[in-house]
Amino acid sequence: MPTLTVRFKKKILRKYPIKKGESLLIGRRSSYEIVIDNAAVSETHARIFSKGDDFYIEDLGSTNGTFVNKKRVGSKRLQDEDVITVGKHELIVDMSESVRSSRLEAPVSSGQIASRGKTSALATADYREIMEKNIYDPNRATLLILRFKGKQIRKYVLKSGKVLTVGRLEDNHIVIENDAVSGHHAQIVSRDKEYFVEDLDSTNGTFVNEKPVNTHRLKDEDIVTIGKHELVFCEYEPYTMEETMLPNALGQAYSTLRTTALDVSNFKKTLDQSGKKRK
Repeated sequence: MPTLTVRFKKKILRKYPIKKGESLLIGRRSSYEIVIDNAAVSETHARIFSKGDDFYIEDLGSTNGTFVNKKRVGSKRLQDEDVITVGKHELIVDMSESVRSSRLEAPVSSGQIASRGKTSALATADYREIMEKNIYDPNRATLLILRFKGKQIRKYVLKSGKVLTVGRLEDNHIVIENDAVSGHHAQIVSRDKEYFVEDLDSTNGTFVNEKPVNTHRLKDEDIVTIGKHELVFCEYEPYTMEETMLPNALGQAYSTLRTTALDVSNFKKTLDQSGKKRK
């Protein structure tokens, strides 16, 4: 019986039988045959269907597209060992494999595919390689989104080989004029198609997903906290030129000559638990 094997970061999550005369809908909706609950997957993303003795994959107007062997497709006849990419997951086509029905159930600990679960980000280099070979939307890029109290302030486009410094002083690429931010607080660097955030011995530290870091490889949807602001790392995110321009007045930002240590109980608790002392 032909099968589809769903993988995430090369880990097998589940196998689905492909039957002639049946259609398998792929998307985020819990009612579909193949549910992939990830923000990169459209609610109705694609479908697998049969025509005669052949099977086909068809994109259903998804936001991020459907790929077969890293090439974007509208509709394509499937062959043995084809690799379908939907969002950040892979579906491997096996036209000859015969498996018992008990092996078609999802692993108990899969997490990444259940409609109620949350999917971790795919390795950024792999995802970027696919997107760089299929540039259909020039208004999408790898971005840092600067936020304050949940409000978006500005988007910054990241480019391979470039270093972006973050701090309070005007000579930084990303200036956050707030006295909880050090003059030169942190930097974003790229190495081998990956992006990293590095703390520059800041007074209040640099955090990723509420954990203090010195150096951290960034993944899609990581939240970098610097002072009282957030920088959200996003892969293949839409943007406009207006969103990358500095607002006339941020309102939430201000500058002093010295860095003020944050006096927040949760912040202190996190630092104490980390066992790290910063000057």
